Amino acid sequence: MEKVFQLHTDYKASSGEYLEEPILADVMNYFLAQGYKFIQLIAEPLREIGDIYLPVDKDVEFLLEGYLTLGDNLRDSKNFKHFCFLGDGLLEVNAAIRGEKAEVAYRYCPGLNRANLIVLSEDISLEEYCYFWEKIANVLLGTYKEAR
Repeated sequence: MEKVFQLHTDYKASSGEYLEEPILADVMNYFLAQGYKFIQLIAEPLREIGDIYLPVDKDVEFLLEGYLTLGDNLRDSKNFKHFCFLGDGLLEVNAAIRGEKAEVAYRYCPGLNRANLIVLSEDISLEEYCYFWEKIANVLLGTYKEAR
């Protein structure tokens, strides 16, 4: 059986501390060196879909980039689009940020077959959307930081 790293996230405030931005490839290489093949994304917003398995060798970096680009965009504007493409198209997270609101669409495509496409959409606060990404980053970077 392949080793799986469980990653939980939701829209609630996280108790994590701000972590320094590492070299993203180093974080990915850490998880690979530990034998992890997949990230099991257990996300409250995606509960209708269930757990999603993403490959470590691609998506550790993309998940962290999703968090980092959100922060960059927030420094520059209060109205923008945020996008994260995971699992070579298995999961896409799209958000239109307008002031303190986020219109989020999760596109899940099992087997990368459009006939299986599931789209979940919701309007949430910008704060909740930030918490979703902050938890992802805190879990990944916190695990990496503890090992160093």
